[in-house]
Amino acid sequence: MSTEPKINDQFWFDMSYDMVKDSVKRIKESAGKLEALLLWAFGIYTGSAVFTVEFKNINSIGILLILCLPYLFLLIGYWYAHVAQFPTTVKFDYRSPARIQAAYISGYNKSKKSLDISKWLTFIGFLTLATSLMLAFVLKNQPQDKIYLNANLNKPTNTLLVTGYFPPKKEITFHLISYFKKDSTKTSSGAFLNSETGTFYQAFPVDTAARKLSIEIGWTDDNYEHKIAKNITKSNK
Repeated sequence: MSTEPKINDQFWFDMSYDMVKDSVKRIKESAGKLEALLLWAFGIYTGSAVFTVEFKNINSIGILLILCLPYLFLLIGYWYAHVAQFPTTVKFDYRSPARIQAAYISGYNKSKKSLDISKWLTFIGFLTLATSLMLAFVLKNQPQDKIYLNANLNKPTNTLLVTGYFPPKKEITFHLISYFKKDSTKTSSGAFLNSETGTFYQAFPVDTAARKLSIEIGWTDDNYEHKIAKNITKSNK
């Protein structure tokens, strides 16, 4: 039986080989995970921004700017995370190991720089996102007295954000109709009690294969049935 230790100089030589060989691959994998995180953050931001603009009393340009900042940082961070996954173009003399090494390091550094920039932009984006979320709770509600319905498709989370104003404390019914190819449809229905202030905000999951959506909201007031509807064509969103 051999008593030679398994962790020796050759072990570390082999380790360094794997580290160098997979270094660019690990950067691209990290950038892909960061990209997925940014898409999730976009979904959170879209929902909070729609809610804040729709229902809160925004009375200064400064507040509006704070609400817009997360989108800017997250968007640029997403771009750099995407760039970090691009193949890098480098020129080298295939007969010279030193130049091959220099070309490899150059490509690695380019990808790493894009990833590092994306990390910092994501960090700043999450800070500004947290600030905008706090504003959504701190700002006062703007007064509403007219019935209306808005609907916005949030593609990163595949949800339909439905907002509006309806009679307070009324039972609200909804019918979400998804239209597919060959005119086939799928309907989701339900009911719930509206808020005390009358402001309405719900996120409905949607089928990614649907080419068109229709949301219908209804309620009964003084024995009279009211309905309001909104159509959304996904290709236009």
